[in-house]
Amino acid sequence: MEMRHLETLISVAAAGSISAAAIDLRTSQPALSRHIAELERRAGVPLLLRTARGVELTPPGRALRDHALGILGQIDKIPELVRKANTQPQLLRVGMPPGMPHSWFRSSVKIFRGEQPSINFALTEANSNEQWALLQADFIDLALLHNEPREHESRLVLRQEIGVALAPDSELQAETTISLSQLDGKVVMAHESGEVRRQEARLRIASESAGIHVHWVFRKFAQHSVLIAGLADADAVLTTAPSARINFPGWTWRPMENTKTPGQDLTVQTWASWKPSTPPVTAGFVKILAETGSPWLVHGADPHVDDQ
Repeated sequence: MEMRHLETLISVAAAGSISAAAIDLRTSQPALSRHIAELERRAGVPLLLRTARGVELTPPGRALRDHALGILGQIDKIPELVRKANTQPQLLRVGMPPGMPHSWFRSSVKIFRGEQPSINFALTEANSNEQWALLQADFIDLALLHNEPREHESRLVLRQEIGVALAPDSELQAETTISLSQLDGKVVMAHESGEVRRQEARLRIASESAGIHVHWVFRKFAQHSVLIAGLADADAVLTTAPSARINFPGWTWRPMENTKTPGQDLTVQTWASWKPSTPPVTAGFVKILAETGSPWLVHGADPHVDDQ
């Protein structure tokens, strides 16, 4: 499987048709069709679904496209890796899921650089599953995961309170906390990648047990979060406070009233995971991440100044 074949899949998926991708790549449509056919032959499953409007990725096609993006992203970092290796400073490659508090990470880096001024950082944004694959393939040195890893070294470094981001015209704007009963009949959006799926499942079970009807919708969102929520007619979005500030400007975040209920931990936990073979400085940075995150672990609120 060659890199040009993966690049073809990414381009066709972005363009929505093989002919449009051929124009973008300045090549012929038959050449791209051969690349796709070779990929499908090696994968053993169809990667594209032909429609009247062009082509769409099948589920295996989306999985391969997302993995290919990660691979190409690492390849793009090669010049940076070579340049920094040539100037001697060590590079610590860290994965981070979307919606993490920037101030927590910045504070940790500042403290760490005070102790290790020769260390540079390369940050890769990826969800927990993608990061685990990158860690296994040695594309990153440290993964920040929303699920406790069963392999390698790991440490809980951050716990964030779950809540909802409320649309500017929401009738719940004046509330300081939101109860499940206040979401009865409301449309609540959650991220389809599963970063808060465990918390969403617990809330869904609790609401059903109480006879509360919440209409859950799942979307993948990042840069166009507000637009996606609006098109989904969402009244609220299940998320953390830092994620709400980053992804939903102008919306109001409120904690869920039952996040402190015994046995119903609705906090979003972040675990640092690294291989034993990783450079020793990795464990030192993890220690600082945990120490900087300890106010969050205790209070469940942002003790830092700014998350932008």
